[in-house]
Amino acid sequence: MARTGRKPIKIDLGLIEKYAALGMTNVQIAACLGINRATLSRRKATNSDFCSAYNRGLAQGILVVASRLMEQVSSGNLQAMKFYLETKAGWTTTPVIRACDLDISNMTAAEIRTILAEALRETP
Repeated sequence: MARTGRKPIKIDLGLIEKYAALGMTNVQIAACLGINRATLSRRKATNSDFCSAYNRGLAQGILVVASRLMEQVSSGNLQAMKFYLETKAGWTTTPVIRACDLDISNMTAAEIRTILAEALRETP
């Protein structure tokens, strides 16, 4: 018995890899290929070659950006260093004030500011 229904859409796996490497969303990739986003998602879920091409593209895109970031870090770019440390090493520029049993209800604003300034100086 002959197969009925729509013929499977041929999708170029090289384009899938290329578009994923560019950081395009599933909706954008589907639009460029002239297919529905659901078709793209279904193929990623059911076709291992398709999924591999997509994942390979994502990894290649991340590699390019990460390489450029590390070039910037190595060249002494402070913003790149800060970004890297915040995202990869858990660093933060937000001051942390430790909890204490200090009753500030009867303090003046100036006294509170003094205590906060001292706490910020002590923060590592």
